[in-house]
Amino acid sequence: MNRQIFDTDSDVVRRVVETAHWADMDDSERIRDIYYYVRDKIPFQFNKRESLRASDVLEMKSGSILGKSVLFKTLLEASDILSRFRAVLVGKQMFAGLPRSFRFNTLPEKMISCWIEVFSDGKWLVLDGMAYDKAYSEGLFRCAGNHSGEYVGFGAAVFSKDVLISPWNGKHRFFQRAAVKKDVGIVEDFDWFFNEYRKAIRSFSALTSGYTRKRMEEIRSIP
Repeated sequence: MNRQIFDTDSDVVRRVVETAHWADMDDSERIRDIYYYVRDKIPFQFNKRESLRASDVLEMKSGSILGKSVLFKTLLEASDILSRFRAVLVGKQMFAGLPRSFRFNTLPEKMISCWIEVFSDGKWLVLDGMAYDKAYSEGLFRCAGNHSGEYVGFGAAVFSKDVLISPWNGKHRFFQRAAVKKDVGIVEDFDWFFNEYRKAIRSFSALTSGYTRKRMEEIRSIP
């Protein structure tokens, strides 16, 4: 499963790594560049054909939090950056506002999600947020308006809306922590993970409707 999902040797992954010249950068610059590549070159979207293989996410040119996290880890690994995959359970309220109410009601109370942690300057850093492309993050920020405190909904869950548009400063970066209900932990056995949470992953099918896609585009176009 690991090799099938994190397919670092696929032609499309190798082409992206070579074209970006990440091998010529120092580790910090490389991490930052890969982060922004995954964030902005692959728009945030829930696809009807939800393949989690990194090469498929690249070819579909869009991906969910889970799919883009797999891609991020794959590109990091292909660029000799040590990373790890942390799974979490988040409250379904994090996705409020995206599906129609009757679809939202069918979602389990706790949804499986994840983020990637990278080893940089001798320590592990949480580097969440690459799933939310710049236009989507800026739309969420404008959607939040004068909101203060926690902002939860439309696929994100932050303690302060400012994180939605602030650049990565080399420290921990969280986009979902305000919705975390349980830390599943660092995943090393992905066969176990995808088998154990197969049903939970399939529940995201409720977010693949045309209505949800339209809502996400409306967020991106908020003036």
